[in-house]
Amino acid sequence: MAQQGMLQGEHVVMASQDESLTLTNLRIKYEAKNGGGAVYRSIHLPKVSAISVATKKYPALLGLAALAMLGTVAAPNTEGKALAAALALVLGSLYYLIKPGQLEVTSDSGASIAVPTKGLKFEEVRRFAEAVAGEISKGR
Repeated sequence: MAQQGMLQGEHVVMASQDESLTLTNLRIKYEAKNGGGAVYRSIHLPKVSAISVATKKYPALLGLAALAMLGTVAAPNTEGKALAAALALVLGSLYYLIKPGQLEVTSDSGASIAVPTKGLKFEEVRRFAEAVAGEISKGR
């Protein structure tokens, strides 16, 4: 998908693993199919005004996991202790697995490309944002 629809003189600098997000020497393209629809967005590099990467964690999950661990001590029987320990393990795991976030590229006209970062490490997304900034500085 990254090579489809390329402009004359355009080449891929970096692409996401699934190739839905592509950085070329001329623009940023995002193409995704979800459910019954599809989205395609393209912003030319000279028009990019901002790039942001944001992730979010849920510390309340750790708090609930700690309370569940206390339940292992307070539970009156073995089944209750096992259930509380399993709940603590699930909540603690969710804290580390759930990291919703997005990469957002905004143009000077107000158009934007917002890409969910699910399955990507923060470093990978940040590296993409820095590559965008590098390509922009090459063109100026």
